Amino acid sequence: MSGRVIRIFLSSTFRDFGEERDLLVRKVFPTLRAKLQSRFVDLVDVDLRWGITEEEAERGEVLPICLSEIDRARPYFIGFLGERYGWVPPPNAYPSNVLESQPWLEEHRGGKSVTELEILHGVLNNPYMEGRALFYFRSFEYSSSKGGDYISSSPTDEVSQSVLKETIRQSGFPVYEDYKSPEHLAELLEKDLWEILDREFPASETPDAFVRENLQHEAYELPRQRLYIGGDKYLTALDTALSQGKQWILVDGPSGGGKSALLANWLQSVRDNNKNIEAIGHGSMLEMSPEDAIKIAKDKEPITKQNYDAFDPQGLKPGMRVTVSPDVDGGEQPVEGDVVATSANTITLLRKNTDIGNIGVHFPREGYRVDILK
Repeated sequence: MSGRVIRIFLSSTFRDFGEERDLLVRKVFPTLRAKLQSRFVDLVDVDLRWGITEEEAERGEVLPICLSEIDRARPYFIGFLGERYGWVPPPNAYPSNVLESQPWLEEHRGGKSVTELEILHGVLNNPYMEGRALFYFRSFEYSSSKGGDYISSSPTDEVSQSVLKETIRQSGFPVYEDYKSPEHLAELLEKDLWEILDREFPASETPDAFVRENLQHEAYELPRQRLYIGGDKYLTALDTALSQGKQWILVDGPSGGGKSALLANWLQSVRDNNKNIEAIGHGSMLEMSPEDAIKIAKDKEPITKQNYDAFDPQGLKPGMRVTVSPDVDGGEQPVEGDVVATSANTITLLRKNTDIGNIGVHFPREGYRVDILK
């Protein structure tokens, strides 16, 4: 979960839950979003059954996406079960990279449905999902009245579905048994999910203006991150540019070509792989006087560690006295201080101030001149 954006993963079999999913998308989730709007919370329902064909599933393209989306949606997971067990991927439908990253799948190859694998990965293998995972079992009478894809396709599947339901019951996670119709489910889920969200995001904890600005950025990114496939080479190119310390990256392309989606998904991957970035720009604003701010600064010391570039063309090293000034003279006074750290892209000086003590000042190398003082 990122900030006040929550993703809720919906898990069920493919053919027999279209009515329920349609009600959730058209009625339940819009109602919940309206309630959450004043609390600056954005809700995203992750429903991979829309837009993914069974042919794609049979090519092994669904499972990696499902497992990844479950992880992104943690800790929210909702499972719906009827009488149908669902498609069981054959042993050769498991991509090697998925087996490497999820070794627990090996024992289930060719024997578990995609839906059961989702439930195992999303909930049953993870006790920390307690309190935010919900299960709903549809009544046998409703499924029987619909017939066709709503009932079990074989005695073997019937046994597998019965075992799965009993495993869920024994897990201790909340289960509502025998809901009567899709409308009944919608009513139940709206009530149950609101109890969870109201507890997680109480009205008394509305974020301040600073946090709300960050939430606006997240809200813009969110719809562009829902499902992003086919841009791996561009994501890799951006990662490479970042690792090389590039200060400017131009992303060019025709209008509607996916530039915003690319950047939104890349930024999310950067956050996922660099958890310390999540702390930047988040927190609560604290009112204080200028005098208090100066006192706090004076009581602190810079934390930049000494470091230098062995191939620095000027031979700059920690402790050297230097001045830093812009390449283009705009009337600015050179900044004087002792070198603390240098790299190909930045330089940090230590300066002493009578009001606040030691401070670290950071400059980019590009566009600035460093002069060594004798």
